[in-house]
Amino acid sequence: MQRWRRQLPNGTCKLLRLALTGALALSTLAGVASCGSDAPTTELLRDDLSVTTYSSRIEGGLSERITFDIPYGVESFLIEVRGDKGLYYLTELIAPNGRDVIEGAKYTTRGAREVPGLVDWLYPNSPDLFAEEGQYTLTVRGINAFTGNNLSEDIKVLIYTPEEKPADTCGIRIDFLVDDAALGAETFAAAVERIYEKVDLNFRQIGIKVENYQTYRVNMQSSDINLGDGSAVSIVDDVLDKTLPIGAARDNAVHVMLVRRIGGSDNPTFDPAGYSMGLPGPYAPDRDTSAVMVSTELYSDGSGSLDADGLASSLTHEIGHFLGLYHTSERNGSDHDPISDTPECESEFTCTDEFRRNIMTSSFWLQGGPPSFRNRFTEAQGKVMRGHPLCKPMSVNVVAPPIEECTLECTAPNTCAVINARMSCELACDPGATAPCETGECLSDDLGTYVCTPT
Repeated sequence: MQRWRRQLPNGTCKLLRLALTGALALSTLAGVASCGSDAPTTELLRDDLSVTTYSSRIEGGLSERITFDIPYGVESFLIEVRGDKGLYYLTELIAPNGRDVIEGAKYTTRGAREVPGLVDWLYPNSPDLFAEEGQYTLTVRGINAFTGNNLSEDIKVLIYTPEEKPADTCGIRIDFLVDDAALGAETFAAAVERIYEKVDLNFRQIGIKVENYQTYRVNMQSSDINLGDGSAVSIVDDVLDKTLPIGAARDNAVHVMLVRRIGGSDNPTFDPAGYSMGLPGPYAPDRDTSAVMVSTELYSDGSGSLDADGLASSLTHEIGHFLGLYHTSERNGSDHDPISDTPECESEFTCTDEFRRNIMTSSFWLQGGPPSFRNRFTEAQGKVMRGHPLCKPMSVNVVAPPIEECTLECTAPNTCAVINARMSCELACDPGATAPCETGECLSDDLGTYVCTPT
């Protein structure tokens, strides 16, 4: 059963919100235009963010039309549908200019990950669209998640409206929830610190910083996550139940579950490095899709050593999904993201280095290469992610894009290496050797070159 810990009350006119100013005041006025059991309600979540909740009903698989206003100064909004047992799809989203962006194939909603009773969509999720000021109309289709039949049930539609962020910069917070079997107690603190540094560096190139992070070790129901039998939802539920009340998982943060292994019961060869429970993920922290998972098994050599840079690349990728990004190209080579400045690939023979370096490129296309090879976002990808309400306004020291060629002249056995966007001469190593380094660890640099790095 889906949990609604923070359900807004029906039949409430929140006139106290009239003290608000600017875009949030307009949003609030729109949300309390009428009173009654079905009147929309508005809640202020942050100084720059509000959410308005609308009551509706799906009957025979289709909802009534729902209208909502987007005020001036809102650059994006998150649509969330909550119910009981439905799988939901947007069949109509009419913008203030009168155009249906779903019918016109302007707005991509495919693959939005959901659990029965919950789904989120971020608008816009491409640079070809923008959030216009004015009235929108949407219609939701629903099917019963358990029978596949057309659905009839009451639903709530939530519209999260963050104000435009100054200077196009914002920050996120990360909560690392580490399973006892995923990382050894003696090494996990240093590993998480390294992962945080690398993730932060990846995001800073497009105006997002990891404001802070915290860690908490938790004994999960299972150290191996099975995506094929629905148990992942129960595990996320259990972890959030344990960590939210004590502050180990926070509001306004991305919850990262480090687990031993991720797989699928219906496909033994499906062994992903990570998985975002939501695409995009919700704002509310206690939803069943409010987490991303990353496997440590794929980045461990079995002796306690962890490829933190490779894991950080996969984690950045999954957070990208959580903030609204699709893969640059799917495995079929025909489905691509809706973003015009990302490189695409139709087959492994047509992939470029620019494509493989993009953080949102699926590891399928890396053909066994190190995940840390992915180290770049595009400008438009950054714009989409900054529109998610979890990314809150703050000053960011934007860093230059990663170095793609190491040009220092080094004397063998040293080689030119790029570590954290800095070039240096380091001792080359073979990760398959019995003792590749006398000191330090044999790890991949930013360009995929293996060198001995300090522990």
